[in-house]
This record gives sequence, C-alpha cells and structure tokens, in this order.
Amino acid sequence: MDGGALFFKSRGSSATQLQRTEIMAESIIKSMEKMGYAAAGIAKQDMAAGFEFLLSIQKESSVQLVSANILKKDSGAAYFTSHIIHNAGSLKVAIIGITDHSIKLRASEEKDFIITPWHEVLGNDLKDVEPSADLIILLSSYPYKTNEKIAQQFSNIDIIVQSGHSKRGLIPKKINNTLITQVEGQGKYLGHMSLSIHPDSKWGDSYQGQVQQVQNELDRIDWQLNRLKKRIPEAQQKQNHQFKKLHTIKSELETKIATLNRALINNIDIPNTYSNKFIPLKTSTPEDKSVKAIVEKAKRRANRISQERITKEKKSNEIKEAQIQPYLNGLIGWKRCRQCHPEQTAFWQTTGHARAWSTLIRKKQQFNPDCIGCHVTLSSYKATYAEKEELLSQLPSVLKGVGCEACHGPGLIHADSKGEKPSKAVSKVTCLQCHTAKHDGDFDFNRLVEKITCPSIGATKSQ
Repeated sequence: MDGGALFFKSRGSSATQLQRTEIMAESIIKSMEKMGYAAAGIAKQDMAAGFEFLLSIQKESSVQLVSANILKKDSGAAYFTSHIIHNAGSLKVAIIGITDHSIKLRASEEKDFIITPWHEVLGNDLKDVEPSADLIILLSSYPYKTNEKIAQQFSNIDIIVQSGHSKRGLIPKKINNTLITQVEGQGKYLGHMSLSIHPDSKWGDSYQGQVQQVQNELDRIDWQLNRLKKRIPEAQQKQNHQFKKLHTIKSELETKIATLNRALINNIDIPNTYSNKFIPLKTSTPEDKSVKAIVEKAKRRANRISQERITKEKKSNEIKEAQIQPYLNGLIGWKRCRQCHPEQTAFWQTTGHARAWSTLIRKKQQFNPDCIGCHVTLSSYKATYAEKEELLSQLPSVLKGVGCEACHGPGLIHADSKGEKPSKAVSKVTCLQCHTAKHDGDFDFNRLVEKITCPSIGATKSQ
C-alpha cells in the first residue's frame, strides 16, 4: 500500500505538461498492480488532473484509491472507495484513506465536490470496519501533527501511513496505541514492516525482548553484588545497606522474569510487535522486467506526444527566438571552445558528457522534460529553469550534450577576452545539480571527476 502523492510532482502541473504526466500516472498504477499493491491514499499532488481522471485510472486497475472524506456535494456520498478489507494470509486488514481537507479545490471542483475534515467521517468508517478487521491501517495525507491528534482520538487505528507533506522518512513512532510512519518520497526507499498481531493486544516489546531486557539488568546487579562480596567480609554483608538494596532489586527482577515467562507460556496479554526497515532503491537495484516494460512504454508515448506538440508549434512559428534566448545567455558552444582548446575538446568528446544527447535519442526521451535539462548545456541547471521542453529541444546542436560550459559556466566573456578572464572552476555543487541521489545514487565526485577532467592547458602548451 502507499499513503499517496504518487502520480504527479505537484498539483500545479501546467496544461501543456498534463497529457504527458497523465500517461506516466497510468503507468504508475499499472506498475503498482504488478507489484501487488492493494490500495493507495489520495494526496493533493494526485489531484493535478482532477478527480475524474483518478477514478478512470483506478477502473483499469485492481489497486483501490481510497479516501473517506472526498464527498459528492449533492449527495454527501464518498466519491472514491472510503475503505477496503484486504486479506493478508489469515488476517483481515482494513485500509482506510483520508485526504487533507485544507487543500483548496479548483472552482470547477467546488461545484461538485467537498473535502470534509477527518473528524467528521473517520469515526463512522472505523465503526464499519472494526467488527471484521484484525488490523486497521489509515492512509493519511495530513501532516504529522494532525495524524498525532487522530491517533490520540482513535486508539483502534493500528498504523497510520502518512504522505504528501514531507518527503522525509519517519521511523514508526507510537502515539497512544497507533504507529505513525512514512517512507521517504520520490521512490527512493521501500518500507517493509513485519508484524506479530494478537487479538485485543496493544503495541509493545515482545515477551522474549522484555525478558532479555530484564535479564540484562539482572546481570548488571549480579556484577555489582560480586564486587561488594569481594570488598565486604561475609559476616558484614547482610548488614550493609548497599548490599541489602541490591539483593532487593535482584529479587524483584527475578520475580519479573518468572511472571513474563509464565505469561509467554500461557499466551497471556501478548503484545503486538513489529520490526521496520527502509530499503534503499538505488539505481543499481535490479529492475523487474514486467514493471520496466510498462514504464518504458509510457515514457515512449509521453515523448512522442511532446514531439508532436513541439513540431506543431515550430511549424506555426509559436516558438520564438526570444523565448530560447534566456537559455543561451553567455553560451558559445563547444565548437568555439575548440578554437583555443583543441586537445581538451578532443578529450571531452571521448566522455559520456559529449554523448548525453545521443543517449536521449537512443532511448527516445529527447522530448522528455524530466530528462532534457541534464543532457544539454545550459547557463543554469535550476529545476524551474530546465523544465521547458518546448524550448530546450530547440537549442542549437552545439549545446545538445553536456558541453564545456555545463561545468565551466558560460564562455562568452572568457573567449572574447582571449582567456584573460578565467572561466569558472569545476565544483561539486555544479555536478550535484544533475547527479542527484534520484538519478545517480552511486555518484562519487572525488572519484568520477578524475575521469572527466580535461588535460591541463599548461601541459598542452608545453608539448
């Protein structure tokens, strides 16, 4: 299952990008189905294409999108499924969805829908599922502080999986009798929780774990007693205040261990226990072939749609030189760099940076705005600056590929001064604009910078 914020980066996706992102959203839910997901919550990011789009992709998948508080305005009925009962082995797991009601709906949505506060609907859903559920999980797009309040009010919720407000992971935290957790966003990690569930029990340490904790304390007391025995004559030990105190503690700990062992043998009040781990999904992690096929097909479709739109705009002269110019400020392209630095340019042409654009063409992603920005030469690689696929795909050929100026900055002033004004030194900060954990989880600047460092200019001249 997933808490939500799955399908779109933000609710503010532009109209020109929406068709492409809808295709990717369809591939996400199909991939989730392949991976065995049962349900996903709905966060504000998921609403970029509207409620009807979400309902349409759900109908094509076995993955249920759940939200108990997105309601039809006319009838007050839930627009999506409010909850499901999922069979996990012998356990019946209730999965309820709740969407942050502070989200501002579009004018077109306000006519037909309303998102009500959690406390107006959650109680009724819990009453519906509690008689038949062995475990109740809430998928919530509310922030952590609100989820704390939910946990304090409803002790029958076993786990809250949150999403949509923070990208950071959250190790399970127990509030009342509820565990609140979150996996880090953007597909960087997979959360895995193993549970041991017992009827009418609360979260706690396993009896074996509790016995071990008490035994560790008992061992510490025995060690202190043995030290005192060596220092105090046997005849005086029973009168020694510290010795008597330690003996009392030892007796209490031994009684506690015996009580825990009896409870363990007789299955009395056994607590629910869990173990949790976040599995990093690195770029080196092996891919599932069937899921990869779904994603690659969607990326090709999205790329083709962008290509068709750009071709149409180019023919109608909608893309003006003035629109492209901000991306070219101070840039001259690698061919002019070669006039003064032939040896360095020849070396650069042997690197992956020089082949960056051809890589996109080979993968049919040269119109994908998520990829283009880091496969061309720009004067800046800020995210908002590198998202205009209509413009970036029209850059001059000398700027297609990660050229000299991608690392050293715009070269116009340097070239016009015949080298008297130096170019920018290569820095780790520059590299990390593209070599992020999302795209290059194994990136090691100190090791890899040596592979792409050009021959020094001084060495070239001395030859």
